[in-house]
Amino acid sequence: MMGTSWFTVIAIFVFSSIYCIVSHPKPELWFQELFPLKMCPANASVETFYGIMFDAGSTGTRIHIYTFIQRSPEYPAELKGEVFESVKPGLSAYANQPKRGAETIRKLLEMAKNAVPPGHWSKTPVVLKATAGLRLLAEQKAQALLSQVRMVFEDSPFLVPDNSVSIMDGSYEGILAWITVNF
Repeated sequence: MMGTSWFTVIAIFVFSSIYCIVSHPKPELWFQELFPLKMCPANASVETFYGIMFDAGSTGTRIHIYTFIQRSPEYPAELKGEVFESVKPGLSAYANQPKRGAETIRKLLEMAKNAVPPGHWSKTPVVLKATAGLRLLAEQKAQALLSQVRMVFEDSPFLVPDNSVSIMDGSYEGILAWITVNF
């Protein structure tokens, strides 16, 4: 996958995991069935599902709207397509105006409504991972921004998993970049 961003790598795992959990007949058993080979329940048919990932970096906020195809329970979901858009400045530029910063997210979510069929909205997870820009802010300012973003997510028609809005640890970001380069 030349040109694949580390956000795409994490998105494939996160969204296929969320999809499998919510579509599993016994969600509490899903994780036990993940290993050694199963990605989804054996009775799953070919399915299309979506995921929305926000990369809130220091220079801009990017939305990735992924379309996945799960052809067989024995194999991981395949990335079928991606819609991408970005806005500048980054979310951290709104440290003193968290509601205004969250509005940039709301505008990008409107784009997601056009890319994801309405029948899939309630099953489409939306996740925001903030990076360096928010890590550098004072904790109180960063949390105020993240709180406003979470409210925007909760007002949307999309699935908002627990911990869907967070600041990514710098070490974790580095590991994902390394995986992407070697992927």
